[in-house]
Amino acid sequence: MVKFFTTMGVAQLAVICSIIFKVNGNDLPVKSENDAVSVRPGEEALLTCMTDAKLKFCTFVSPSKSSYNIDKDIPHYNDHLYYAEVDGGCGVRIKNVEEKDDGEWRCELTSLVEGTAIRGSNTISLTVLKAPRSVSLNVAQEVSVAPPASGLEGIRCTAMGGHPAPSFSWTLDDQPANVEVVATAEEGDDSYYQEINYNAKKEDDGKILKCVANSEAYTADERNAGINVAKTMLDIQFKPAATKDLFEFYGLTVGKPFEIRISFRLNPGPNNMIWTMQDGTVVPQGSESENGKYTAKMAEQGPVAGEENMYSALLVINDVKETDTDTVNTLKVTNIHGEAEIKFKLALGAKPPVGGVLVSEESTDETENKTDGEAGTGPVIAIVIIVLILIVIIAVAVVARFQGLLCFAVAKVSDEDKEKAVDKEEGSDTESADQTEPEATKTETDGEAPKPVKKTIPARMTGLLTAMKKTMSPAKKPASNTPESEELKEGEEKKDDIESKDKDDIVYADLDKSAMTEGNATISVENEKTEYAEIKQ
Repeated sequence: MVKFFTTMGVAQLAVICSIIFKVNGNDLPVKSENDAVSVRPGEEALLTCMTDAKLKFCTFVSPSKSSYNIDKDIPHYNDHLYYAEVDGGCGVRIKNVEEKDDGEWRCELTSLVEGTAIRGSNTISLTVLKAPRSVSLNVAQEVSVAPPASGLEGIRCTAMGGHPAPSFSWTLDDQPANVEVVATAEEGDDSYYQEINYNAKKEDDGKILKCVANSEAYTADERNAGINVAKTMLDIQFKPAATKDLFEFYGLTVGKPFEIRISFRLNPGPNNMIWTMQDGTVVPQGSESENGKYTAKMAEQGPVAGEENMYSALLVINDVKETDTDTVNTLKVTNIHGEAEIKFKLALGAKPPVGGVLVSEESTDETENKTDGEAGTGPVIAIVIIVLILIVIIAVAVVARFQGLLCFAVAKVSDEDKEKAVDKEEGSDTESADQTEPEATKTETDGEAPKPVKKTIPARMTGLLTAMKKTMSPAKKPASNTPESEELKEGEEKKDDIESKDKDDIVYADLDKSAMTEGNATISVENEKTEYAEIKQ
């Protein structure tokens, strides 16, 4: 019995079960972890199928229509397909993937739901990646574009072999190229191509046009080696063209030599150059004028390094004359595609600054234009920024002044501090009055004109009140014939003697009537020393 079930195929068991149980078609929902799997030859691929119902049977069908019953008791088929355990489903692991494994695989699952067998299926696309064998262009390693043609037409890039079909991209000096795609198609059984047109420009001369075949079948090492790239160098030919409309040369000095250097573009290089000066002298390249005044050099590449289509011509004026200045002269440059006449002007003295910067005539158009723009706008921007900063500072200062902010803020003083300040001021006024009186007395004694002593308002009020008090309070007379009265009498006599001696030392305080009316300050009298005040009405 065991042998019977061992030799009996699982497919036959599925047929028997479908007869015993009622099968309800393809109603079982089946899904895969990945519906598309891509691998390279020799790598491993994992195909899985899952369902929510309890799984009874699992079968995978290959692109060649071969069926494989997947069960944990069947570890592998021909050491190529292996059982893979998957939660809620089943899977197959394909080791050492071959090109024959490429295509659509189908999984078929059977589950038992409430005594009814339900079947479902799903498809998985397995792509065996194959890199193109070669990538090539239908032009040489260098392609020329000569007038009257203005571009490249019918450039075809072909990728031989490869699976799946590669895509194509184009670059010019490793930057995306603006090409016109004419066609993209399959050629033969396993080759693909793309054909383009490209409108070339003068600036493209010497640049590299590349076709890149893009395929995930390429490894990183293969891409780094550039086996997916085909390229050609552009040779854009054109007649001479000046880098500017008019060249201006300054700094000529009468009686001294002067060099004139003019740059221009062309491809191929010049085959002739002729200088025509204002006095009618014609000087071909590599020669000297008959009178020995002018010497013309042969054309040279430059002055910008790496610009293979840029050349420069040099003319030396061996002896500058007054008649050479403020004149316009010409240089005619010729190559196989045409000629160009370049004008240049000569002048004495330094060149007028443009935006504060003196521009050299030997610079190219691009460099000169950039310098002029930067020189013209730089100072203006700096001035505007400085003016804005000054306006902001002034506005902040004005607001702070009126709002009492920042350094304009007034410190808060408490009532106690105010009282201390008043007491201190009164004390200092009294001391200053005491110190001033001897000096005034000394001045009067010496016969000199007394200097007016300036007193503060509190001091003047104190003197006034003290004088008024003395005049309104009569002195008490002591009783006669008593010891106390005798002592008081002697004291008064002594006092009168002292006062008579010190008569000249009396200080009269001039009180200003207007000062008495200023303020509402309360004045306290602490020292009742007798003082006389003279009040002016």
